Formats: sequence, structure tokens, C-alpha cells
Amino acid sequence: MPLHSHTIKAVLRPSSNKAALKKLRHEGEVPSVLHYSKEALKNHPGAKTLLLSISADEVEKLISNPSLLAVTYKMTIEGIKDHLTVVVTEAQFNGVTDKCIHIDFMAVTEKTAITAIVPIKAVNRERCEDLKRGSEIAFLSYNIKVKAEIGNMPAVIEVDVSDLKTGDIVHAKDLMEKSKNKDFIFKNPNSAILKITGKRTNANEEKKAETTDKSEPAKAPAGK
Repeated sequence: MPLHSHTIKAVLRPSSNKAALKKLRHEGEVPSVLHYSKEALKNHPGAKTLLLSISADEVEKLISNPSLLAVTYKMTIEGIKDHLTVVVTEAQFNGVTDKCIHIDFMAVTEKTAITAIVPIKAVNRERCEDLKRGSEIAFLSYNIKVKAEIGNMPAVIEVDVSDLKTGDIVHAKDLMEKSKNKDFIFKNPNSAILKITGKRTNANEEKKAETTDKSEPAKAPAGK
């Protein structure tokens, strides 16, 4: 799972009652909760969660990243020595302003197993004969849920389309059957990923069309 270059700066907050949260947001901060294990936060034993606040401007930068749930971030917390690696687990938004009003994180290590949303990419398009003839790739999903340890989480799921024909549909389980990498699994193996769309033609029809074109006699110029 790739590490984002951005470091999140957070501070501890003392309370979670409604009045305190409202005041916090009014001051330009977004309330947050960090979930952690003793392996991830060695210098802060005790509870499994920390109440945090993060600058609203910083949160806006985070949520503008289309790979928000597929990368890890470094986090520093004022007053705590540990330098953490975290992932975003949930973000809540105001239904009217569309602003983020709460964001949750989980502190992780290389061995932490999580479920992340990973982008999908079609590769070897130039080798697909039907795409050369005019067919197109229709993505049925641009992302897929993947479960893996942080150290084995792929940055992107590649779909090799070189041997696909018009009408073919690729499912997540098809990729798992072909993959030699068994360090991750798809949460929804039956989910459809992409389809090759267009008019179906076969080799015999194309050959016949080419023969017809070549055998057609040349027409004499008009008036001769």
C-alpha cells in the first residue's frame, strides 16, 4: 500500500459532547477518532482510541485525493512521541455544505490487515485485436475492495485485456484465478469489473470482406 507524502498533524481533544464538537467545527477544526493497537502506538498504552482534532483545511486536502482510502499517511499527534502510519477508515459529510464534519483513522503496521478501495487499470490495450477493430472498454467499476496486510496491499489492480473478445466480461474472481499473488483477496469476488463492447465480427467474415474488396474489378473512368 503506497505511502502518501503528506503528514497529518493532529492534536488531542478532551471531549466528545455535542456542544464541544460544535465549538470545535466553528473554530475551523474537524473532530476525529484514531483507532490503534499496542503494536501501532507503543508509547501510549491504555485505551484503544484517541479523540483528535485536525485543521479543516488539512482535511480538505486529504479528501480531495481520489485515492483517499487506498494510501497510508504519516501522522503526528501533539504531545505523543510516536510517529504513526495511518489509514482513513471513514469520513462523514454535511448534507448541505458537503464539508467533512468527522473523519476516522486507524493506526497500522506492515502486518495490519485492512480492507481498502483500490483503483482498477486496464493494461495491454494495444495488443487486443477487437479493440483495434473499434470495440471499446466499458468499466463497470473503477475501484474494488481488497483485503490484505498493509505491506501487501496493491497500489492498483491491473486487468490484462490483450486476449479479450467483444462481449467478454471480467469479474474479480477471474483475476484471482490468473494471479500468482495470493497475498490479497477481493471482498466481492463476483463483482464485474469491465466489459468489451462493440459489434462482434469473426475472422471468416473479415477475410470474406477483404476478398470481395480485392476481387472487385476496377471501373473505367467516365466518358471513355
